Amino acid sequence: MKLKREIGKIKNGHGKINVLNIVKEHFNTIKHATSGKTSRSDRWVFYYTPILISILPVLMDIRLQKDTINLLITVQSIFIGLLLNLLVLLYALIQRKPEKPERKQLLREVFHNISFSILLAIVSILGLLFSLFKAPLIFWKAFDLDLFIDFLNYILLTEFVIILLMILKRINVLLTKEFK
Repeated sequence: MKLKREIGKIKNGHGKINVLNIVKEHFNTIKHATSGKTSRSDRWVFYYTPILISILPVLMDIRLQKDTINLLITVQSIFIGLLLNLLVLLYALIQRKPEKPERKQLLREVFHNISFSILLAIVSILGLLFSLFKAPLIFWKAFDLDLFIDFLNYILLTEFVIILLMILKRINVLLTKEFK
């Protein structure tokens, strides 16, 4: 029923680019299965660590240079392609044999994590492109907008790496079970 409603929204023009469901489902994978709450350690890893790591280059006044931004955009673009291929691999795993409930749950969570990481890479590319342009002088007087944009880019890139590590671990668990 839910799938039918989502397909209906897309056909009717609603939600063709609405990605809120991807974000919601990703954050649901971080919650504990029984309590429905995010553990303290997960909050630290997925929420606080990217902010804390991103504060360091800002405090050290390390700005993203044009060459670095171009390289990061290229890397993010390559990762988007690789992650899309990984979604196809997951689909093949799902189609191949009947699923045990816990394996099916892990496949679902990995699917949502990969989808979110693709979305995060797209947002990161947009943020990096935005940082290529200098903020108008009107913003520089009261607030260093360029430094703030760099800070947001650092957060997005750090979060992307953390989620990639989570995906790697989950894919490793899935494929290790395939070899047994």
